[in-house]
Order: sequence, then C-alpha cells, then structure tokens
Amino acid sequence: MQTDYTKQSTAELRALFADLTETINAQKAMISAINAELLARYGSAFAGQLQALGKNDGSLSDERDGVKLTYDVEKKVKWDNEKLKAIAATMDWATASRVFKIEFAVPESVYKAIPDVDLVKRLNEARTVTIKEPTITFAKK
Repeated sequence: MQTDYTKQSTAELRALFADLTETINAQKAMISAINAELLARYGSAFAGQLQALGKNDGSLSDERDGVKLTYDVEKKVKWDNEKLKAIAATMDWATASRVFKIEFAVPESVYKAIPDVDLVKRLNEARTVTIKEPTITFAKK
C-alpha cells in the first residue's frame, strides 16, 4: 500500500509513525520469542554436534521437521589495551604496525582546547570535517 505522505498533516504523520513503530516493536518481540523457542528446542543438539567437531564456535546446518535450520555461534575477542600497549612498546614501529591495528584520533574536546597554534596547524592537515545529512524526528512526548 503506497501512501502519499505529501497530503498528510504533521499530526497524521506522527500518528502513523507511532502506529508503525508499535507494530515493528511487536513483530521484533515475536521474532525474538520464536528464535528463543528454536534455541530451546534444538540448541543443545547443535551444540553437541559442534563440540563433536572440536569447535566452540562456528556454523552448522541441519534439517528439523522438514525445515533447514542454521545454528551459529560467533566468538567475540576482547583485547586488554594496556597489555597490548606494553607489548607494542617492546617492538620497532615496522613490526608493531604490522601486528597491531593502530589508529590515531584526537577527541574534539581536546582539539578545541589545544593552545599550541603550531600543533593545531599540523593537526589540521590530518583533520577532515564532514557535515552529515540533516534529520528531523518526532520529539518524544
């Protein structure tokens, strides 16, 4: 159903937006409940299959009740930054930049507070400012 939004008042658009948001949230909750049920029914069996393959993470597909299901377990790796900095400090720059993902950034509040004019000029050579597309949203009541 295509609606011509140009002919609707702002109040009508707000009401439609609220209705759609409520519908989407309800559907997301239903999808989440279905996913939870599938995990409750088949999660242990899939986990056992993955473990039998000697894996803690990965993806498996199998058919249940004539429906193909995919079981995914993603791993999340978190690094201790302080320990990594200490390790990097023991390396030459070429090795450190090959081993580590190194990114530099200057927080805007720090940049604005720098009193050294020469430093600001050098930083400006590495600074790019872009303006995002404007947005208008309905304010929360």
